[in-house]
Amino acid sequence: MNKQWKKAPLSIPAEYTYFNAGVLLMNLQKWRENKISSQVIQYIKEHPKLIKLMDQDALNAVLYDKCLKLEPKWNYTKGVMKRYNLDNPAIVH
Repeated sequence: MNKQWKKAPLSIPAEYTYFNAGVLLMNLQKWRENKISSQVIQYIKEHPKLIKLMDQDALNAVLYDKCLKLEPKWNYTKGVMKRYNLDNPAIVH
């Protein structure tokens, strides 16, 4: 799903996806080196009216071009259930 309605207000280009931040696998060394927490907090402070889904919107706005998608089994939600029938999901939320 393209989710352009979520991406447009955050200035995320159409070719990138909006990700669910319910389950994240992070390279903490790079996270710290690039001060991602500070960037996310700064984004929230500078754009409070754009934020609808709290940290998820800010994470998407800051990291849209720096993330890789996990297999659906690692972030199995109702939306994923509609698209994929997994017999053995690893994380369900």
